[in-house]
Amino acid sequence: MRGVKMRYVKLILLLIMLSIAAVGNCQNLQKAGETDVGVLYVDVDSVQSLSKSGQLYLAVFAEEQYTDADFLNLLHEDESLQNAVGAMYLYLFNSNGTEYTKAAHYIIDKDGKVCLDMGGETAVQQTKGSKEMLNVYTKALDALNKKVQQNKWLHK
Repeated sequence: MRGVKMRYVKLILLLIMLSIAAVGNCQNLQKAGETDVGVLYVDVDSVQSLSKSGQLYLAVFAEEQYTDADFLNLLHEDESLQNAVGAMYLYLFNSNGTEYTKAAHYIIDKDGKVCLDMGGETAVQQTKGSKEMLNVYTKALDALNKKVQQNKWLHK
């Protein structure tokens, strides 16, 4: 049952986030850590909270900029990926950040255009043991808290 709920939430969230991303390509990237093939950044402007059936979720886009020359060379062997420089992910975290799922994964070029849609993952993963994913969650949560504070200020 939990997996069905998570997939439903992911679908709704993906539609919301894609519509937000289509409005503008503004990014405020903060470094979350290094991966095996690059550097992972959180787009703190994309952070959204979502509530479904009493459960809270945190959604955020992250961008990985590939720095590993060997990995890039392998990617560029595929004709459709010759301009690929990184990846864009849509992560969905549970309210306490202990679990997440990768709702979307795209290989992108230097202009942020999609070279390849890698799809999403239905498997729920643990953030424990992944410093980068804990950093993604922490930065996203901090950004969401700042948005809430700004909204309170604006509506006083």
